[in-house]
This record gives sequence, C-alpha cells and structure tokens, in this order.
Amino acid sequence: MEGWLIVAIEHGNPIPEPAPLPDAEYSGKFVLRVPKSLHRQLVQRADEEGVSLNQLCLNFLASGMGAATATSSRVSASQDQLKLRVVQERL
Repeated sequence: MEGWLIVAIEHGNPIPEPAPLPDAEYSGKFVLRVPKSLHRQLVQRADEEGVSLNQLCLNFLASGMGAATATSSRVSASQDQLKLRVVQERL
C-alpha cells in the first residue's frame, strides 16, 4: 500500500479519501479513559445496583443518547414552529 501511495504522489495521481467502515466493521467495543475518581464512582454505583460496570456504563450511554435525541427533536420542532410563525407574520 505504501508503495502505491508513493508512486501515486510522484505521478500526481489523485488519492481517494478512505471509505467509511460498514456496520459489520464495528466490534461493539471501544476504550474510554476516565479519571480515577469517576472510575471509582462508577464501580461503586455498579456494586450498589448489583450490575456489572459494563452494564452500568451501557445504560448511562443509552440514556444519554435517548436524552440527546429527545432534546434534538424538541429543538427541531421549536425551530419549525418559529419558521412557521415568521412565514405567517409575513402574510
């Protein structure tokens, strides 16, 4: 691959951008670095709730995604209402 890049650059050939990975390429795993104090709090909370640290974090992430989606939907609806009012006022 490196050889191809060198030759392409030397000849002035275009180099395409990498294609996004298809869903099949996502393993469902990623590393997340957090402060030690947060790590401790998460472990304690997981113990209190009787779930694994992984399950606790998964629930927090899913809840956050749901909240972000709901907030985004409310903002979009508010923007649509505002646009409608502006159009109505111009009529």
